[in-house]
Amino acid sequence: MLDPVIYLKRRYWSVGLLAIAIAALLASPAAPQSSQPADAVARQPELAAAVARQPELAAAVAQYRRALEEYNRGWQSYTAVSSAYWNQISEKRQLRNAKRARGEPISISDYVLTQPPVYTGPPKPQNPLKPEVQPPRIYVPVVADFVAAARQEFKFVPRFPQSETEFKRGYAKIALAAGLTRDQIVRIYGFEASGNGSYDIEAGLEYNKHGRAITTALGYNQLLATNSVEILAEKGDELIRQVQSKSALASGAEHQPVDVRIDILRRMVAFARSVPDAWGQHEILANTPKGLAVHALNLDLDVGPMLQTQKLLDSVIFARRKGIFAVADRSRTRNDKSDRRRQRF
Repeated sequence: MLDPVIYLKRRYWSVGLLAIAIAALLASPAAPQSSQPADAVARQPELAAAVARQPELAAAVAQYRRALEEYNRGWQSYTAVSSAYWNQISEKRQLRNAKRARGEPISISDYVLTQPPVYTGPPKPQNPLKPEVQPPRIYVPVVADFVAAARQEFKFVPRFPQSETEFKRGYAKIALAAGLTRDQIVRIYGFEASGNGSYDIEAGLEYNKHGRAITTALGYNQLLATNSVEILAEKGDELIRQVQSKSALASGAEHQPVDVRIDILRRMVAFARSVPDAWGQHEILANTPKGLAVHALNLDLDVGPMLQTQKLLDSVIFARRKGIFAVADRSRTRNDKSDRRRQRF
């Protein structure tokens, strides 16, 4: 969610480029880490059979049992403290929501000001009868995967911009038309895309293109693949209308490709709506080849700026509904009036 006090950490050239594009056109608590106590030692018959086959296991199993008891005691103590902490977090949040609903001011006493407790007990012991195997690292799809999936699943190839500036100007034009302000557009770009991210930047690759992606978050506003599916499910008709308006302005050789793209977009929207409108359902779709193909729309010069804008717009609308922008909006209104008065003189 956006915060009116978010400021850029750095003044990168790319931020300035986005601001220039906008100016020219004027003329989007960490959950407690849950874990469970170690399982009890293997069933007695299974344990007896294993020790019979390997007598040297007896001492290791006895040591494991002692360590397991210590670990469980330590974890139970931690769980009691942790549960109380997170219950307090939940209660404070409910009180804040109630205050907002009544129009009452929020004070610092309405927040829990301490950090969550950290487990400091003995480590979880390793069961000698069940050696732990490190799970394989989960592969996170990257831009090449999105493009390949789009081509395979929908015969779609994004219309890539000729330059970063071209995409930035397209994004700025759509975002301004949607009612977003220059500050909202630039600040969230600096926050989400590190102030120097390109239209195809993916989380984890901001500073090293040859690194490892950590999520599918993509673009200026870092949409997850689930965000892309959800926006298509909820705003697909509007996206299609905007692309159709572009088709109406096209002529000759340009017309047919746009019509084909509209048909592809319709099929993508139908796919996104093939499940109930719920984040969990959209997440399931996002992790399929067709879902990755939908995510490739963010790279398209026509549709990508629309998706990126909608994500930011949804965040702003949510923040306003929660009263986050009330003071900032009033201040901006006063400044706008002052500017108009200065212009008259």
